[in-house]
This record gives sequence, structure tokens and C-alpha cells, in this order.
Amino acid sequence: MTAAMENEVRERARPLGQRAEWRGGAPFDLRVVLSGGKALARVTGPLDLEHAPQFRERVLPLCGSARCAVVDLRRADYLDSAGARELVLLREELARQGGELRLVVRPGSGVERTLQRLTLPAPFAVHDRALDAWIQRAA
Repeated sequence: MTAAMENEVRERARPLGQRAEWRGGAPFDLRVVLSGGKALARVTGPLDLEHAPQFRERVLPLCGSARCAVVDLRRADYLDSAGARELVLLREELARQGGELRLVVRPGSGVERTLQRLTLPAPFAVHDRALDAWIQRAA
């Protein structure tokens, strides 16, 4: 068994309700740009229980002025259920206003694996590159 497999087994074996701890990587940072009816939010570090409120406070207000929000998670090294919940709420708010949410995720990353494990009525629109997400025509 590889070290990565052992870590995953240990992670899954933790007691129910015990929060997984983020281990290392970059500190949380969120850069937001609004241009031409679109918003780009670049997340660095963990989007988790501790940082989800900061994400919400900065990104949710953009729903009123942006028809499309692109959330770049390529530098996010961790996404937990609280972070995923904020993405779902953001998508719902944008949809209510006729907008859409597009995610940019690094292929093979932990964030991608977390998103794939979610049971949602509709999957997120996921792109490998921010440019692709930004220039895509509205659905």
C-alpha cells in the first residue's frame, strides 16, 4: 500500500463527526475582480469551515452585479463540506438571478476529488483553465 493510500485509509477511519484538519500549504487568500458583468474569484489555500464565511462575504455580494462568476480553485489546496456548501449556495443565488457559476479546478487535485464525491442534482461547470471559463458563452 502506498503512503497516499495509507493516508486516505486513515482519513476515512476517523471517528464520525471529527473534522479533518488541513495540513500545510498556502494560507487562505481571496482575490476578486469584477469586469464586464463577470466576476473572477481566485482562491488560494483552504476553502474550509474556517474560511467559508470570508468567501461568502466577498463573493456573494457580486451576484447582484455579475451574470457569471468564475471561481478559480487551482490554488486551493483543500475543500471541505463547508467550502463546497458555499459553492452550492453561490450557484443557487446566481441561478435565481439568471446567472451562472463556473469553476476552474486543477485536474487530479484534492479539490477535484472532493467535487466528484458530492451528490448534487446537477454537477458544477468545471474547467481546467480560467480563460476557458471566462470566455465560454452563457449556457
